[in-house]
Amino acid sequence: MLPTYIAPTAAGKNIFSDHTPEYPLAVNGSHSRVRVTGQAGTLATIILPYQDEFDPKRFSSAISNPPWQATQLPAVVKNKYGKGTALFVSGTLEQGKYHVQKEMLIRLVKNLAGS
Repeated sequence: MLPTYIAPTAAGKNIFSDHTPEYPLAVNGSHSRVRVTGQAGTLATIILPYQDEFDPKRFSSAISNPPWQATQLPAVVKNKYGKGTALFVSGTLEQGKYHVQKEMLIRLVKNLAGS
């Protein structure tokens, strides 16, 4: 499965302080496509990996396809609901096997809890 990437928006740059659109966070797997409505805020967006659409067996790197095309597709969304706050991550960040992915998930939960 190809990795995808997520990059912080202005609203998410404090949480994703180790990542930028130029150096996004890798997320293994696909994302759900979502639309932000109401008062919800987008904390990060999806960056697609490089892939030759005419030759899916051709790679640009030996270990992964690097980040390539930034999108406006929401990857991390935060929204107030009733007396609480909800956080939605469109990809499978919780399945990350690397420390940086696990650390990002912890940061998101701490932010949600108000820490």
